[in-house]
Amino acid sequence: MSFLELVNSQNINQDYQKPNQFVDKTILYGTAGFRTKAEDLAWVMYRMGLLACLRSIAQKCQYIGCMITASHNPEEDNGCKLVDPMGDMLHESWEAYATRLVNSNNLQETLKDLCENELKECLKEFENEQKVNKLGRVQRPNIVAAYDTRPSSEALFKAFKTGVEALNGVLVNYGLMTTPQLHYMVRCLNTNNSYGEPNEDGYFDKLTSSFFKIWSMIEFNNNGKYENDLYVDGSNGIGADKIKNMSRLISTVSFNDKLSNGSSQPVLNVHVFNDGKQPGDKLNHLCGADFVKVQQKPPNNLPESNDGKIRKYCSFDGDADRIVYYYLDKSNEKNQFYLLDGDKISTLVATHFRELLEGAELNDKINLCIVQTAYANGSSTNFIENVMKIRASCVPTGVKHLHHEAQKFDIGVYFEANGHGTILLSQKAENIIEDRYAELMKKSEELDESVFFNDWIRSDRVRRSLYVLKHLKDCINQTVGDAVSDLLVVELILAMRHMSIADWNKMYTDLPSRQLKVRIKGRNLIKTYDAERRVSEPAELQKRIDELVKSNEGKMLRSFVRPSGTEDVVRVYAEADTQESTDNLAKQVCQLVYDLAGGVGQRP
Repeated sequence: MSFLELVNSQNINQDYQKPNQFVDKTILYGTAGFRTKAEDLAWVMYRMGLLACLRSIAQKCQYIGCMITASHNPEEDNGCKLVDPMGDMLHESWEAYATRLVNSNNLQETLKDLCENELKECLKEFENEQKVNKLGRVQRPNIVAAYDTRPSSEALFKAFKTGVEALNGVLVNYGLMTTPQLHYMVRCLNTNNSYGEPNEDGYFDKLTSSFFKIWSMIEFNNNGKYENDLYVDGSNGIGADKIKNMSRLISTVSFNDKLSNGSSQPVLNVHVFNDGKQPGDKLNHLCGADFVKVQQKPPNNLPESNDGKIRKYCSFDGDADRIVYYYLDKSNEKNQFYLLDGDKISTLVATHFRELLEGAELNDKINLCIVQTAYANGSSTNFIENVMKIRASCVPTGVKHLHHEAQKFDIGVYFEANGHGTILLSQKAENIIEDRYAELMKKSEELDESVFFNDWIRSDRVRRSLYVLKHLKDCINQTVGDAVSDLLVVELILAMRHMSIADWNKMYTDLPSRQLKVRIKGRNLIKTYDAERRVSEPAELQKRIDELVKSNEGKMLRSFVRPSGTEDVVRVYAEADTQESTDNLAKQVCQLVYDLAGGVGQRP
């Protein structure tokens, strides 16, 4: 049976027609895929199974991933997003196909129309390859899937599986995984394991072996401020289980290559709380990276210190693709909360990479850039460009924009303020580092038996920097933001720099900021440019915002507005040197938006 005959057959299950309550509604596939109440998703999942098969065929039957999760959303929600062959998000051009197929009121007709028109050439090539396959093996769409710990996930997986089977796809179920783990598996499968072994053991082995190679090189001393105890909020989700697995591997390792003075290395002690194992625990409820970032306060069940010493904390989100750090300063009665978000992480990482490139004498061969959005705190941008002399690039809001921009550089570092991000290396950068490292290892073979390898590496800045560059890049999950991988990278950098979390926070001081929103008649009334930092329509609005910024009292003032991608509201952002100036500016800009862009309801 040809593929088109399959599409026209009774295999297309009528049980997954669009429910009546959604007939006149449109749901959009965006950066997060489809996401809504879990009880409304079965028909969507089935259709995504069909689409995954089409995408695999269009990619010459490479593996396509499907992650069933709603990330930081409440436990009652769920969703799904497809993963492209290199572990990237679904290509933007296919988002429209996803939206069209899922919202169709006549599924079989829409599927047939896609196959006979937009995907005609892909399917023609697929059918031709089937005919000329001399070995007699029939190519089939290849799909892999995983899901998080939500109660609804397994049932939704079954609906997805039914869709894949309807188009004769081959489905591998990875079961319970974090989102970044699934992205990693997809890339491994489509690169003949050159990126790593496509299983959970392979994922942990790659990260931990790279981690230990650097950790064993660090010269810890009593004067260092690095805290090797880390308290991780698992958001009552899948990340809690995975970081526990990682922590067991870290805590049980024995270092065969001790320091030349006979001492052994300390261990990174990971203490997990909000692990979802206690009665009443709910995914993302009063915990997790999104809660901490939005509420600007610690999660529930925080294990506070009793001795007045600062503890280092971090929070994952529900599917472990975000991480933020924080601490409480108990030196005064205020018990001050300090958040180190994605801006702080990207600044720390990029600063260290810049120093490693200089140390390895590769800064003239490998370029480095931090990619930000307009929401990045102005102090971070000033520190990056004017203090560290690192290039910064600004793009529109959304992880896909950050990821694509980062791919333009040899080393691209990006983290959204919410803690989602990673570090990307070009093939050129990978090759240069690997070639130099191979030369280094060849020289090491000539060492006298009395020379400790670790001491030899440490004793020379070029050797040390190159060694760390090689293994630090291997500790990174380059496919997508990964809280587990990012945690290891941050901890290695802090340990190498002998920095406490408070020291890290002092690299620069965030400007006070305020985010507000204004409801308007339609979000399409607002048009922006310059990475959403300036308004083109209504024409008068940007001029008036500029006048406000100039006329307000205070320093370092900045404000921009951008329309929401999902609702009829305008998001307003303001910064200044004091919170009072910031709040005044934000309120005045809200009033301008209301007056000039068709505000609805009460004027701010």
